[in-house]
Amino acid sequence: MQVLNYLPIVIPSLALVIPSVLVVFVSSVRTAIYIGVSALTISLLSSAWGFLVGIGGIVLFSSQVYVDVVYYVISIVADLTGILTLLAVSNAIRSWSTGTSFVSLTLLTVLGIHYISASTSVPMVLMGWGIASAAVYTLAMLSKDTLSAFTGIKYLIMGIVSTSFMILGLAYYVAFTGTLSFIGVQVTVPTVFAVVLLSVAVMFKLGVFPFHTWMPDLYSKGDRAGVIAVAGLGKVVAVALLLRVLTLLGPSPMLANMEVLLFSVMGIATLTFGNVMAFGRRELSELLAYSSVSQAGYFLLAFAMLEVSKTAALVGLAFQTLAYSIAQVGLFAGVSYIERTSGSAEYSSLKGLASGDKAAAFSLIVLLLSLLGLPPILGFWAKLYIFEATFAFPIVTVLGLINSAASAGYYIQPMRDLFGEGKWNATESPERTILVASAVVSIILGILAPLVLVGVSF
Repeated sequence: MQVLNYLPIVIPSLALVIPSVLVVFVSSVRTAIYIGVSALTISLLSSAWGFLVGIGGIVLFSSQVYVDVVYYVISIVADLTGILTLLAVSNAIRSWSTGTSFVSLTLLTVLGIHYISASTSVPMVLMGWGIASAAVYTLAMLSKDTLSAFTGIKYLIMGIVSTSFMILGLAYYVAFTGTLSFIGVQVTVPTVFAVVLLSVAVMFKLGVFPFHTWMPDLYSKGDRAGVIAVAGLGKVVAVALLLRVLTLLGPSPMLANMEVLLFSVMGIATLTFGNVMAFGRRELSELLAYSSVSQAGYFLLAFAMLEVSKTAALVGLAFQTLAYSIAQVGLFAGVSYIERTSGSAEYSSLKGLASGDKAAAFSLIVLLLSLLGLPPILGFWAKLYIFEATFAFPIVTVLGLINSAASAGYYIQPMRDLFGEGKWNATESPERTILVASAVVSIILGILAPLVLVGVSF
């Protein structure tokens, strides 16, 4: 039985580490993608198995690893997002000389997320963050065109700044607590200050206002393969770090007050700024960039309520991470498909899509509505539980709901253009397939979500 406890962490590690090295020596990008998807599927099944049989609440490897619901949720999200990412970019990277490296880096990003979400100590956090961050920064710049490299470098610079805050926060934490572990530590003023520094690092990674400046350039000008990877997996890295640390530190009125004040203010500001900037956009990738800024606000609202309404906040955060990642991969795959077919992702290029490619049009609508939070799509459950968690602070709930309603204004515009008159020649491609698959998954998981929630306890 003791051996079984180790499997949920050992199997994903082996399944991701070995293929990440192996694919570099494979000459065929297609074969590398097959190996990468297989590895991620094994990791996904392992995490799902551990979650379903109830292997959790256990400390492993000399108290360096903690396997619990948080680990399983984040790992499953990362694995699923990684699978969708590789399938979505399979056509784009096939001609790259660095195509196999893309697969390897995707696996390493997911591996880093696994390690972060299972960490109980500073060294494990640093190791997981270093692996995941280095890999995802490289993914953003892996395409050899100048514009993608420029936007990727901007992302890297912002990432270095965020990592500096994280290292400073961890150093401060160790200096004043005298321990490398996050478990059972008494929360004091220095501890709270260290968490604030970590939070700043996370907000850079999430693209929270005013740390968002890298996101519009990267999302609208970067190579689509790299953007799909960053948009899908990049946010999971940030969520994994902050969620892991905050859930291990334990309850504290001082920490709770900091969370409510910092994350609520930043969350509402981010929601408002993202919404304002999204209005008036005429290009789908630009809309998604500022929509992503706004969506980051929901993550912060969930973090704000972790000590106030733990269960609702954790469920909301889990669904928000899953719904957001699936939608981002699907939507940016859709952008790539639209650009390849019509030459542009401007709203005007969408005209005729509803009549010429009903499946793609329907899928775009579903994923945009998931971000908006309409039932029965997966994103609805994220918004529902996040706002349930904020009920203790009515002003936060009201401002959040106003922003949520306002976002419908810019999501509706591209949906309307889908039904405009125009010609559209549907073509089969991996990007289109993943667009449709992401929408189907969002609907299925949205329908199944109530059944899953019955058996989950945080």
